[in-house]
Amino acid sequence: MDADAETVEGVLAKLKLTLAERISSARAARVNGIPTADEYLGALHRLARRREFGLHNQRMLAALHKAPEQTLSAGELARAAGWDSYEGANTHLGSFAKMMALEVCYQPAETGSDGSPTWTFTLATAAPARSPEGHFRWQMRPQLAEALERWWGSHPTA
Repeated sequence: MDADAETVEGVLAKLKLTLAERISSARAARVNGIPTADEYLGALHRLARRREFGLHNQRMLAALHKAPEQTLSAGELARAAGWDSYEGANTHLGSFAKMMALEVCYQPAETGSDGSPTWTFTLATAAPARSPEGHFRWQMRPQLAEALERWWGSHPTA
C-alpha cells in the first residue's frame, strides 16, 4: 500500500481510504448479505487473538461442522461443549455469534420476540427439519464452514 504523504494527517487519510475500499470490496462479495468465508476467517483470527474464541465455542462449532448436514440441536451443541443443558449452549453460542457479527459488520434479519436480533443466525440457519425428538436445530452457514476448515488447517490443535 502506498501511504506516503507529507503529513501524518495525509497518511491517515490514505489509510482510511484504503480500509474503506477493502471493506466495500468485501461487502460486495457477499451473497444475500451473508459474510464471506474470508470475512469469517478474519474474524476468527481477531477473536482468537483477543482470546474470545474459547474452547467451549470451538467444541460446539467443531461438533456442528462434523455433524450430518452440519446440523445439531442446542442440546447436542451443549453436550459437545460439556454442558448438561441446552441453555448454556444457547447463551454461549449466542454471545459468540454476536461477537462474530460485530467483527464482520453483520446483523441477522431474524429477531426474537422482543425484536432484538437472534445473533446465532450469524453462524447458522434454522435447519429444514426438527430433530426426531421435535427440537429446533441449527445448520451451519457454508461460509462459516469453509472458514473453519481453513482455520483448522492453520491451527490443527485448536
